[in-house]
Amino acid sequence: MKVLPFLRPLLEAAAAITLMVVGLRVITGFFTRKSRVYRPTFLRQFALLFWPLLCLG
Repeated sequence: MKVLPFLRPLLEAAAAITLMVVGLRVITGFFTRKSRVYRPTFLRQFALLFWPLLCLG
């Protein structure tokens, strides 16, 4: 049964972006100290990466 042909690549892209965001946050967490610099939340960072790719697709 073909549900939506574009759904699988979209979900794969979302999963890849989520893994990249989590990986970058873990890696940069090792090198950061407490600071007053703005750090976006996980959802904001995900949205900033996901929407341009969604629009491109």
